[in-house]
Amino acid sequence: MSRKLPPFVEGHYYHIYNRGARRVSIFREQENYLFVLKKLKRYRRELRHCVIAYCLMPNHYHWLVRQDGREPVRLLPQRVFNSYGKAFNKRYDHGGTLVDRAFVREYFATPEVYARFVEDYLLERRLPEEVERQIRGLIR
Repeated sequence: MSRKLPPFVEGHYYHIYNRGARRVSIFREQENYLFVLKKLKRYRRELRHCVIAYCLMPNHYHWLVRQDGREPVRLLPQRVFNSYGKAFNKRYDHGGTLVDRAFVREYFATPEVYARFVEDYLLERRLPEEVERQIRGLIR
């Protein structure tokens, strides 16, 4: 069964976040942070997304991103962390994913239930219109 992806809308803001599997560090040294920031800068340009704010913590990250182009904002973390995951695994002789699948399985019975949860979250989590106007005024 194919799952329906949430709509990503040009001009809308999205809170993107994730954490390491079993809450382990996904950033071990300064170069790790710099690698992700370089990739974030590169891919946000290519995808026409605007990074409003970001926070990189040792075992998780948060980004506030506005989708300025037609490419869905979900592609930004996918491209950044696909590249980072490969570099991380090579550098630290690590295998597998940096996000926690066991955590997801603990709280969601099936992948479809998890996908529905994410879709619902994305559909409901728009910034209030007044906040969007204020942010737009600051960045223009």
